[in-house]
Amino acid sequence: MASNTEPMAGRFALRAKLCAREWISESSHAVGQPAVEGQLLSLSASQLSLRFESARAPLLAVGREVGLELSARDADIQLAATAVVEQRIEQPGERVYRLALCSTAELTEFLGPFLNPVDTRRRQVRVEPANLDPIAVDLRPRLSLMSITGQVLNLSSKGLLVQLDAELEQEFVDVERLQVCFELPGADRRVHAWARIRHRSYLGRCVHYGLELEAADLGGLQLAALMEYIQSRVETLELA
Repeated sequence: MASNTEPMAGRFALRAKLCAREWISESSHAVGQPAVEGQLLSLSASQLSLRFESARAPLLAVGREVGLELSARDADIQLAATAVVEQRIEQPGERVYRLALCSTAELTEFLGPFLNPVDTRRRQVRVEPANLDPIAVDLRPRLSLMSITGQVLNLSSKGLLVQLDAELEQEFVDVERLQVCFELPGADRRVHAWARIRHRSYLGRCVHYGLELEAADLGGLQLAALMEYIQSRVETLELA
């Protein structure tokens, strides 16, 4: 798998624009509108991520082909390329696209100077549930009797990543805070807490929610059970 890097700083920093002529848009953006420049978040030889203000960004479905205008700041080099939308992430006030680049020899040569070594940063420990012990989670908005069930993809002491059915998730589009309830394998109690939706990732027929657990609402016994489960998974994976 190609490693993602932050775009190179300085004289040869890369700029990237989505080309309107290639948009197959589900919004009101008209064909022929000028290309919109996005903030480059990550870059590899095979993909890049761009962030836009929600009001300026097209609404594109996963799998759509788009055009890109790539150029170097303060340097007279540029290239037109094509890409496919792999992921769309909706966050308050902004929209992020992860795009798979349609590789060509010309593109590979163009991107070479912009690729940096991987930035290795210490992150919060996250673990994935064992395949034989999946974790289901119930999500419920405040003052609502309706809940939907999702699947935990990974979790840490601070939050969890949950997969939901895209059709069911439509009921939660305007919700920012949810009550979560799930049972850890081997634990004698369920975890009940409030969580904030930090990001939504739309992947075709499913949606991924990045949830941040509210520490003040996570009791000591629940936190202890969560930490014990995480540690057990880390030890299991180290022995594998």
